[in-house]
Amino acid sequence: MDALAAWDDAPVAVAHLAGQRLAVRVQEVQQGLPCPLTLIPVPRRDGAVIGAISHQGQVVPVTDLRRWLPWPQGDTPPTQLLVLRSGDACTALLVDGVDGVSRARQFIRLHQEDNELDVFHTVAHLPPTSEDLPGQVCPLLDVGALLTLTATWASTADTDAMPATAIAQPAMPGTNAGTAAQPMAMLRIGRQLVAVPVANLVVVDRFPPVTLVMANSPILGVACIRGRNVPVCRPAAVMDIADEPNYPWLAVLTHDDHWIGLPVTAFEHMQAIDLAQLRPHSAAGFSDDACILGLATVPGHGPVLVPDVGRLAIRFPLGGPDNDSAPASPVTTARVQQQREAFAILESGHAWALPLRLMESALPLPADIEWLSAPASASAAPKEQVPAVARLRHRDDLLLIWDARQLTQAPADTPAPDKLVIVKSDERRFGILVNELRQIVPPHRGELFSLRRSPGHHHQFLTVAHGQDRKSFQILDLAIAIMGER
Repeated sequence: MDALAAWDDAPVAVAHLAGQRLAVRVQEVQQGLPCPLTLIPVPRRDGAVIGAISHQGQVVPVTDLRRWLPWPQGDTPPTQLLVLRSGDACTALLVDGVDGVSRARQFIRLHQEDNELDVFHTVAHLPPTSEDLPGQVCPLLDVGALLTLTATWASTADTDAMPATAIAQPAMPGTNAGTAAQPMAMLRIGRQLVAVPVANLVVVDRFPPVTLVMANSPILGVACIRGRNVPVCRPAAVMDIADEPNYPWLAVLTHDDHWIGLPVTAFEHMQAIDLAQLRPHSAAGFSDDACILGLATVPGHGPVLVPDVGRLAIRFPLGGPDNDSAPASPVTTARVQQQREAFAILESGHAWALPLRLMESALPLPADIEWLSAPASASAAPKEQVPAVARLRHRDDLLLIWDARQLTQAPADTPAPDKLVIVKSDERRFGILVNELRQIVPPHRGELFSLRRSPGHHHQFLTVAHGQDRKSFQILDLAIAIMGER
């Protein structure tokens, strides 16, 4: 059990075969690749080894667990291979697909009795992928035991030693013995290969819903990952990699417990890279502003980008832990509170704040918006019961839309807004026209002040540090927008 405890928080690759999920420690996964049509059959009377492939100049045997264990057969033949390694032994495993990479909360051995025929004696407890989904338990494949039992593998070194089981040789991801190389997750963004240190990787999972979509911003949007608001970066904006129209996967990176989402096209394989041998990325034509540590040369893959995760965390600090463990505000009056949630700062003549949890999306002004009157100019109309100015059919809802210039009493010369923010409050969705989405203020970066406006009503302000000074933004009272037309 001590050996298993040493693995806690280690990353695992999760795959599925005929509806059954299985996990493999990332450090034992060499590569994931399509199952080739040139699979070389090996006629045998029994056993799970069904053939072999030629991979990177080596012959690698292929194992089908369905032929050996009480496993569902499935309706379609597997289309993917996981190339696995234990010590100097290498083999390939048939799977239907790879679901992603996640850090296991805990490894628990269920079958306590040593059994040489048992390759699934341990489970990995995976964290929930969202607030709506509970944590998952997934059987962990003992790669060393699999190789020992099948007695079939390809050796990558001149040794006759039998590979030890994974339980007998616990090893943590990290620096390889005797070398400065670090284990890296090789991710593909379009045609570009990107190497992320395993130590900076939280999870690679299916691309989640993006709850806040931003136009013309280095942030593609904000996604809720395990209870956190995680900024999802545009690869073109942060790494000079051309954006793809759709990304099937999201890699969540971490630095000092700040999470950043990086859209990826595929999770390729694992490889050790010596970061001391990186070449400057500027020499390859990438801008100095790109969040890149450098370029590594990987045989067979060409230049590989290594992102600067620390720089990404500084540039997009929203993904910090959202909890109440931050130091308390030194001001303890009832009218001052610590800011414990993220806010978006928007501009419509005046800059103002809105809780990020209320924002569903931000997008350019739609062409099919239906004006209820001529687009309003900024006026000093009373702030109470401000009427809606337009409506829009959006995701099967008919949304009423308000002009933020009227809600915030903007100066008369404020230009007409060209962006629309979709807001959800009290189960009701509506739109607010704005000029700019300036920034996102992460939790615990400021203070909330409350000033009495009238009996039972208060103005609220968000105050944050700005250089040597502090700036205050009034928090928009959405009740004003919904007190009028419904």
